[in-house]
Amino acid sequence: MKRISIIALMVATLLFPAPLFATFSDSMEKSLEYSASAAVVTGSGKFHGIIIITDGTYNVTLEIRDNTSADGPKLIPNMTITTSSKYLKEAISLSPPVEFHTGIYVKVTCSGTVGYMIYYEKD
Repeated sequence: MKRISIIALMVATLLFPAPLFATFSDSMEKSLEYSASAAVVTGSGKFHGIIIITDGTYNVTLEIRDNTSADGPKLIPNMTITTSSKYLKEAISLSPPVEFHTGIYVKVTCSGTVGYMIYYEKD
């Protein structure tokens, strides 16, 4: 019986995947697309996630901080997006979203080209 339940769950997951940003709300906003380190949001709110698009050649390391500059507390641990010619995009969704108080600053380290957009909710 357990085997049938697990198989049914796997099939349901394939047929009805969760939405990319499961915590979507009417007040969620998307930033402009950025290609370098930047203060993306100022003020307080909730950080819902990020979409990263790479050049397919170079890995990307991101630091996301609660600030309008490169210092301040991290909203999430540093992450490295590994890439290849077949693996160009990464979406990270946070549920529940992470509160920020000062803003969202994204520090990007990459030898190639990268683009990213932040999904957030302002207070």
